[in-house]
Amino acid sequence: MTRFACQSCGHEADKRWERCPECFAFGAFAATSGKRGDKASRSSTSPAAPPAPLSGVSIERHPRRATGLSELDRVLGQGPNGEGMAAGQVLVLGGSPGVGKSTLLMQALAGLCGDGERALYASGEETREQIAERAHRLGLSEALDRIEVLDTHDVDDVLRALEGGQYVTAVADSLQTFTASDLGDPGTPRTVAVVAERLTQAAKRHDVGLWLVGQATKDGRLAGPNAAAHVVDTLLWFERELAADVRVLRAAKNRFGSVGEVGLFRMGPDGLTDVSDPSRPLVGGRGPARPGSVWAVVCDEDRPVAVEVQALVGPPRDSAPKRMASGVDAQRLALVLAVLSRHGGLEIEADVFVDVHAHTGRLSDRGLDLPLALAVASAAAGEPVAAELACCGKLSLTGEVLAPWRLDGRLSEARRLGFTRVLVPGEQGVSTLREALEAAMPTAAAITPPSAAKEDA
Repeated sequence: MTRFACQSCGHEADKRWERCPECFAFGAFAATSGKRGDKASRSSTSPAAPPAPLSGVSIERHPRRATGLSELDRVLGQGPNGEGMAAGQVLVLGGSPGVGKSTLLMQALAGLCGDGERALYASGEETREQIAERAHRLGLSEALDRIEVLDTHDVDDVLRALEGGQYVTAVADSLQTFTASDLGDPGTPRTVAVVAERLTQAAKRHDVGLWLVGQATKDGRLAGPNAAAHVVDTLLWFERELAADVRVLRAAKNRFGSVGEVGLFRMGPDGLTDVSDPSRPLVGGRGPARPGSVWAVVCDEDRPVAVEVQALVGPPRDSAPKRMASGVDAQRLALVLAVLSRHGGLEIEADVFVDVHAHTGRLSDRGLDLPLALAVASAAAGEPVAAELACCGKLSLTGEVLAPWRLDGRLSEARRLGFTRVLVPGEQGVSTLREALEAAMPTAAAITPPSAAKEDA
């Protein structure tokens, strides 16, 4: 008897419904080859092992392999044998089209499989000729014999290859292009979830490190159901930061490491290269101190980096002063200005423009509060803050300077970059905004914004 199933939620019925009675999706029913209660067509699971005490479970099953890209290894996590991808680890790599997902994976495959080992690149989007052309363009000629290519839309072809291939790592590009005879059209939520589950089970069974590529939706989320993200070990997101011309890799989920690490890459003619020290070129080229310029040590996720905060304060051109911010939330700037007015003695009835140049887009780190306040005060007073000084700190509504998270890591990064003075809250630092202003600009007897100076004249 022919069975029908909804491609959105998996609800089964004996006839084709125009609208699913479970999730109310229109036109989502398709015929399936399985019978009622027959789950064999959906899963190839083997009998589960009997329960065992944790003391008898070996933890040596997941050795780590370096990918050849240190920034990728950083995001994947630190294991007992170093950083890199664990055997049997299943990852979903998401990102917008053209960001460089296929390039990243091709370079990772070349680094993961050593001499005498093999990797599989299964693609439902590109032909094997296109994949080979990319490998040649990236200069991976030494790894061509170790990477095998499979172009298909049938997930069963990929499963058969994983069963008998003895691969150390594999790629399925992308989840939205694969289906099977007992599934409906590719790309539907149910099809994507089932395909991800079947590939994950095969990878776990054979200890194959598996990369599943996911496309992005128009609103910047991973296409497909959340079930695909739940079944895998790691969920990565690859994006491009146009302002700094870098690619940023983040982990939204990672069972084998931290989700706080950020990987930075730069795309070139020969593929992706690591940006292992993003702060050094910016800090190393800093010039003499200028009014309105302050160096800050911020954290993007768990990674401390140095950024330059620049502020410009000028006479208002309209009746309502402008507040414009780039690289930081404008509402955060408004709050800092309010605290600066109430507890710093600086009432600014002028246009304020702030720019924070960051490698990873707009920053939400609260440790930027103090640098923002000092940059605006420096621009208003026309007095520079010393170029060898870096700072960080949160501002409370009562004018106190509070310690941001990962303060020790920020201090270590500032010292590594050569800053001789670091203005931070705590026992050895400042405790109020007024103290911070006096420490950063000791020769400023009074801070007079340009609007007040204009009125006096």
